[in-house]
Formats: sequence, C-alpha cells, structure tokens
Amino acid sequence: MFRIHRGSSFRHLLLDLNIPRITKLDLKSIEYRICRAFSTTSFTRSRSISTMNSLDEVVSKLKRLAPLSLAGSWDNVGLLVEPCPPKYVSKVMLTIDLTSSVLEEAKDKTVDLIIAYHPPIFAPLKRLTQSSWKQKAVLECIENRIAVFSPHTTYDAIQGGINDWLLSAFDVKKDTVRPVEALEEYPGGFSHVLEYDLDPTNFKEIRDHLLSWLPSDSRISKNKEAIHVFPVKIGSMSSSDHWRLSVECNQSELNLMVSGLTQYGHYEHIRVKQLDKLPLATTGMGRQAELASPVTLNQAITQVKNHLGLQYVSVATAQ
Repeated sequence: MFRIHRGSSFRHLLLDLNIPRITKLDLKSIEYRICRAFSTTSFTRSRSISTMNSLDEVVSKLKRLAPLSLAGSWDNVGLLVEPCPPKYVSKVMLTIDLTSSVLEEAKDKTVDLIIAYHPPIFAPLKRLTQSSWKQKAVLECIENRIAVFSPHTTYDAIQGGINDWLLSAFDVKKDTVRPVEALEEYPGGFSHVLEYDLDPTNFKEIRDHLLSWLPSDSRISKNKEAIHVFPVKIGSMSSSDHWRLSVECNQSELNLMVSGLTQYGHYEHIRVKQLDKLPLATTGMGRQAELASPVTLNQAITQVKNHLGLQYVSVATAQ
C-alpha cells in the first residue's frame, strides 16, 4: 500500500493504492539485493552460490538483509522447511509463490533453497497428507531436501524493498518519503543492558563465568570485547577499587546471564536497564510522499499501470 499526497500537507490525500499481490516485476526490486548477500556465479532465475554455505549461514544472511522483526505480527516469515541432517546450499531459487510448477522446476535444477515471497505455510497444518497442494508441496520439499524460506512483509518494510519500488513509479520529493506505519526497533537489536559491580581483580573470572552460560555461537561468546568494564566511584571509595561490568544483550541472553550471575553470588550487584525502541525513519509498512510536481488522478493511475505492467488496478478515490 502506498499513498500520494497533494501539496506539502499530508492531510490532503490524492490517491490511496492497494496492490494486493506482488507482480513478477516487483521481484526485480529485491532480486539484486538478495544476490549481493551471496557470491553468485549466475544470474538466472535459479542462482548458484560460488561457495558452499550451510543453510544456517544462508538464513543468517537473509535475516541481516531483512530482519524478521520487521514482519507484520500476523505474518509467518523465516525458515519454514528445514531438511535434516544439516543442509548445505549451492543453488537458490527466488519465486513469488511456491506452486507445483515452481517446485518441479526446483527439483529439475537440484535447487537447495527456495525463497518464496508468499509463505507456503501460513495457517497451522494439523497433518501432512496428499489432500491439498500446499501439504503436498511441503512433503515434496522435505522428501527432496529442499529448504523453504519466506520473507513476505519484511521485504515490504525494508528500505529499498517492495514499497519503495512501488513508489518509484512517481517522481516524488525524496525528503518527504516516509512509512505509512513506521516501525520501531531496539538500537543494535539489543533490548537490555546488564550491569554487574565487581572487584577489578575478579573481572576475568566473572567474565568467563558469564560466558559459560551462553551458547558458544552467541554474539557475546564470539566477541568478548562486547563485555565492557569501567571504573566507577561509589561514595568515598576510589574508582580504581570498584569496577562495573556492562553488556548489551537481548532478552534470551539476559535471562541466561542473570541466571549465571545469580549462582555466582551477590545478586544485589546486578542491575538491568530496559532500552527504549527507536523509530525507523525509512523502514515500515507502506510509503507516503509528496509529488515533485502535480499530476491528475488519471495520470497517476497510468503511471502505476506502466510501472507494474498491468492493465487494471483497484483505485479508491478520496472523498
């Protein structure tokens, strides 16, 4: 969905367009960005990655491109089908919908991962049988060890994603572009700051104890510098005698580290700060902007049709 406004006031709505389904042309707006996330050796519908990547590595790159937290609360995004044992990926296919013909093409080309814009699994599945094409598609993916990832509304929300591509049908003032529904995120993805007061001589011991409670592949475990320590002055005590450990973390990391420090002792030395979410100026659902120069309603509709390569679009005019 995007909106075009007349004049400098966003109160004067000219046109509200709702494009219900992504088109083939939309795919080009995100295809290049996906390819940049990987080293690819071909530029066909099915991409070949030049080096073998584990499925986990590929999914991590896709999440960095479009964090799943940007998706609508109702949406079902991310890795939907995960083969076992661990899967390595050399060929990726990008599609709008995972249809039976797309799946046959993926099998013919020995694709390892299908990125389907629309989630092939949306409503909960109570069984996997041959009774519906969706269940059959999921079963065939499992049998052929094809992973399935769906970004859906995350690709709508990101800067340079589907919504920005739709808006590019018009000549707009760049500094007026903003989301219809702005999203908020924790800075750096961290929701909390954990602090712990300690004696300088115990820093390494406490840090190692803290790390032992975290998964070995966590961001903090991989980078010990993420755990900061600095001198603080408390009352008449010298700052050289009193240090404070500080680490930014998410909720799951916080729970593990608090459990570890509680068992270590001195629970009263633990402090937890909740961080505020910050609005994202260029990320969110929909786009609204001011036109660089006036156009008639019919001109606007024609520009949208040409941009999307469609004969018809649904239009709701302002009253």
